[in-house]
Amino acid sequence: MTRSFFILPAIVVIGTFSVVHADDAKPDNKNTSWVGKEVIRKRSDIVFGDIGETGRLVNVSKVDAAIFVVKKEEGGRLLIRELGRDGWADKADFVLMEQALTHFSRRIKANRNDKEAWQGRGCYWRQKGEVEKAIRDFDRAIRIDPDATMAYADRGSAYLDKKELNNAMGDFDEAVRLDPRDPRAFTRRGVALLLLGEIDKAINDFDSAIRLDSKLVAHFTSRGGAWLMKQEYEKAIRDIDHAIQLEPKCAETFSFRGYAYSAKEEYDRALRDYDEAIRLDPKCSATFFHRGNVWMMKQEVEKARKDFDQAIWLDPTDLPAYEKRSCAHLILGEMDKAISDMDEAIRLDPKEAEWFNMRGSLRFVKNDFDQAGKDLDQAIQLNPKNAQYYCNRGCVWLRKNELDKATKDFDEAIRLEPECDVAYQGRALVYTAMKEYGRAIKEYDEVIRFKPFEGDCYSLKAWLLATCEEDQYRDGKTAVMLARRSCELEQHYKPSYLNVLAAAYAEVGDFSLAVELQKKVLEDAEYEKECGKEARERLKLYEGKKPYRDH
Repeated sequence: MTRSFFILPAIVVIGTFSVVHADDAKPDNKNTSWVGKEVIRKRSDIVFGDIGETGRLVNVSKVDAAIFVVKKEEGGRLLIRELGRDGWADKADFVLMEQALTHFSRRIKANRNDKEAWQGRGCYWRQKGEVEKAIRDFDRAIRIDPDATMAYADRGSAYLDKKELNNAMGDFDEAVRLDPRDPRAFTRRGVALLLLGEIDKAINDFDSAIRLDSKLVAHFTSRGGAWLMKQEYEKAIRDIDHAIQLEPKCAETFSFRGYAYSAKEEYDRALRDYDEAIRLDPKCSATFFHRGNVWMMKQEVEKARKDFDQAIWLDPTDLPAYEKRSCAHLILGEMDKAISDMDEAIRLDPKEAEWFNMRGSLRFVKNDFDQAGKDLDQAIQLNPKNAQYYCNRGCVWLRKNELDKATKDFDEAIRLEPECDVAYQGRALVYTAMKEYGRAIKEYDEVIRFKPFEGDCYSLKAWLLATCEEDQYRDGKTAVMLARRSCELEQHYKPSYLNVLAAAYAEVGDFSLAVELQKKVLEDAEYEKECGKEARERLKLYEGKKPYRDH
């Protein structure tokens, strides 16, 4: 659902696929050209490299992936890209994907012991999403040759597709045992270990890969990803720096370093790397998406929206980009556009509960409570174990004054997630609406227990203690203490907190300070626009030396 980006970078290839963006390899109009087309290797021992002065291949490396998009074609050779490196390979070693099934099936029919044909057809099935068929073909290749290292690697990658991590690890272990001098065997296993959460073991494998071959970009980006997962940003950036030195024209690597700088909250450096990645590859939607996230962090929302626009233009199925652009529209006050993005996300992926939750939340903000409730019903139907969805629907019931239904949803949220502070806060609001103030205070105590460093918790309880209509529940001194605590926790001026503090001072009889604070509250243009009428009425009360009572 969400884009996790480069913790497992795009240039780390597990087994079968090597990605080239379509515009990097535009098809030639000649029917005989393979440029821009997908090809699959015929054997597992193919190499690629640079063309030397004599026309022979130099600086050769073994091809790890099985499927490529052809970037160029010259003199019986194909330019392909793998693991952040461009290289030339003999055209005769590949077959077009559109002909691959027929090619490999004919070879198998001619020779049932053609291990390479079974393995090649398995890679074809995996690329088509037919993982079970792929595994069966890899099984056959391994039965024919139990020492076929690449067959284990390819089958392990297929198991990763199925999220059968233990089976994948078994195959990657065997690949390492069969060829302990193959650095990519360690890299493949290291990536699987990352998926298992075994970060230190993964780093050990990446160390081994680097010792065996210190010139391959993927080894350093893989280890950099592991350091990122450990939040050791300097080590991650050092590894990515080294990868960039090895391949200074690799857009993915600059994007990866941009992500690392972003995680380190060095946003300007992140932007510079994303800019360079876009210069090198202006057709990668992921880079625009992640640069948009940085603009959001810098509160440059309009720039973020433009990057999300570009990400979606490049990839109209990019669901995370619709999600982020919807948030940008919301901040920019473009509510209908925000909802429209969620409409599109739901159209693309109608079984994802989060899209219904987000659209329901947007409709709630728009005060369209009936439609918000329907969306949240659907979110809960799709994922009945998400506490947040019940909290959100509980808020809808609360605004519709259906307090019993609201209570049931908040209760269910707490059952699912006993430390769900939002649910306790929602229940406190329900009890306040029911005029059960003692129970409301206890709920706010729970919220503070779970979130002792969040100002909202203290401010809400302070408001009740300062303004409650029933004398027995008011406690001005405690309200002042809580309201001051909320202001201390907020790093920036927040008028709503000062509004509560003014009410608390009015309750203890310090009306001059209450008036001073309330006037300061009204200086905030946004607050004045949204709550100015009520705030001015309270100001008049304080000027008349009267506290405020919330009814």
